[in-house]
Amino acid sequence: DLVVRVTSPGRIAVCKGLLTIATLIGGRIVEPSLDIFDSRWLPSFFTDVRDELMELHRAAREQASTRWAVIDPGLVHAIALHAVRRIVGIVRNTHHGGTLLILPPQGADSLAGLDGHVFVKYPFASEEPRRRFRTILLALLNAVAAAQGPRDGEPARTVGWEQYASSSDGGMAQLDEALLELAHLIAGFAGADGAVVLDKRMELLGFGAEIGSDLPAVRSVARALDAEGTKKVVESVESVGQRHRSAYRLCNFAHEAVAIVVSQDGTVRFVKWFDGEVTYWDNVATSVLDV
Repeated sequence: DLVVRVTSPGRIAVCKGLLTIATLIGGRIVEPSLDIFDSRWLPSFFTDVRDELMELHRAAREQASTRWAVIDPGLVHAIALHAVRRIVGIVRNTHHGGTLLILPPQGADSLAGLDGHVFVKYPFASEEPRRRFRTILLALLNAVAAAQGPRDGEPARTVGWEQYASSSDGGMAQLDEALLELAHLIAGFAGADGAVVLDKRMELLGFGAEIGSDLPAVRSVARALDAEGTKKVVESVESVGQRHRSAYRLCNFAHEAVAIVVSQDGTVRFVKWFDGEVTYWDNVATSVLDV
């Protein structure tokens, strides 16, 4: 059936059943092919983190007293990106906007590599609470492997997103709830003035961050017309506010960083140095961001 969803003024999605045909946002009609969560480059950004988590999971698997299933490495990406969807969706639905900065490589080195160009007003101590996301994600991998473990005499099977999403295991449900609570916490930090700063492990470095105005100004950026950024058009930055311009300046300086800018009107923009220039994607997959 034809479905027309109006989620806010000027934000309309036209669907055929559950399939989004097109979305109007910011006066622009965009097809769902622009869903950045379906891109190849975004998951590849977290490849080293995925490999690290898989090594920790394998070590736990070898120490387990029962037989565990084999985890598909793609499950790590799927859960991590699902968590990012949740965070972005919560920030968007609060209508106050916010900025998330994801910096490489990890921990304190992420900020040290920026030479003081990002000042974090409220930093977090390097203790377990700021590494909560990684702790929950590893526990989820171990829980789904244990819950899907083979019976005696059966070969170990490989499990992925489908088994995780359909599981009724109580322990996994509690961990997933903890992940949702963390998403709400991070989204709440985004409501303060300044950006929320994380590293590639999704480790919380702090919030209320200011991007230095001494970074070189960016006069124009490329707007990606598809998820992979193979088609782009160059635009002036004159039509956007300080929040977007700060993200452009940071990504122009730190080529490995990813900025996610959520406007008060619900526009979600991913920014990265891509193929030799600052590039942004307007992610408008409404059904995804409402998760």
